[in-house]
Amino acid sequence: PKKISTNTSSPAAAVDADKPWCPIFKWGQRGGTVYLTIFVPCLKGTDDVSIDITDRAVEFRAERVAEFAGGRSAARSYRLQLQLFAEVDASRCVHH
Repeated sequence: PKKISTNTSSPAAAVDADKPWCPIFKWGQRGGTVYLTIFVPCLKGTDDVSIDITDRAVEFRAERVAEFAGGRSAARSYRLQLQLFAEVDASRCVHH
């Protein structure tokens, strides 16, 4: 079997660890309604989430602690910035 390197002592690995992750997302449009689904694995109600919707953009940020086998954990930051093709009425936007 091929051994996977776990060496994170290089400067490049340290920079990548601090870089926000892009969450999985999908969007669709029906009539005058735009639907956006953003998926962050294992996001809990206690994690820090913010969504900012303006007339021409959507910005999503989330902070969570990822838990791994063996009791290890690591902080993860997620960020998604979408520029919209046309204006939306931000006052009518809802999210849950």
